[in-house]
Amino acid sequence: KAQSARLKPHGASGPFAPHVTLVGGFECSLEEARKRTVQLAADLARIPVAPFMDVTKGERFHQCVYMRVEPNDQLATAHAIAAEAFGVKAGNGGGSPYMPHLSLVYGDVPESDKDDCVAEAAARLCGDVEVMGGWEATNISLWRTDVSDATCESWERVELVPLRKCSLVRWVRFYEDYIARTQSP
Repeated sequence: KAQSARLKPHGASGPFAPHVTLVGGFECSLEEARKRTVQLAADLARIPVAPFMDVTKGERFHQCVYMRVEPNDQLATAHAIAAEAFGVKAGNGGGSPYMPHLSLVYGDVPESDKDDCVAEAAARLCGDVEVMGGWEATNISLWRTDVSDATCESWERVELVPLRKCSLVRWVRFYEDYIARTQSP
C-alpha cells in the first residue's frame, strides 16, 4: 500500500486489497455473480498459492508491479473452473495464458519508477521465507470493480465464501475428474 501511495502522483492507483485473481472480466447481475461464487466455492477446496517466484513489472495497468506465483495444478484447475463458471475464456485476457500473481501496484507508471518499486519490493519481500512461501487460499471473495476507476476507491467486496478443507488425494481425484469432463473425446 505504501508503494501505491508513493507512486500515486506518477500514475499509480490508490491502495487495494491484496489478492490473486482467479477470474475477471465477466459481466452479470450481482445476484447471479453471488450465486456462481457460492457454487464455485462448493466445487473447490482450499488452493495452495505458493510459492512466490519473484517481484517483477508488467505492461498492463493492473499488472504494473507484482509478485509471480509458481503455477501449480490446483491453482490452474481452480482458474479453469472459475472461468467456466463465469462464462469467460480461461487465461489472462488477450489470448495470454493464466498467470497467477499478487499485484503490488496498479497504474500507468514510468518505467524508472516501476524499476525502483520492483527493487524496493524485492528487497523487502524476497528475503522473507514466510512471505515467499505463499499461503493456502481459504476463501473466495467476489468484488464489484469498475476497471475505469484508476483509484480503486469504488471497488467493493460483496461476497466472501469459505473453501472447504480437502486432502491432496481428494484434490487429485477432483482434478482428474475435471480433466476427464472437459477433454474432447
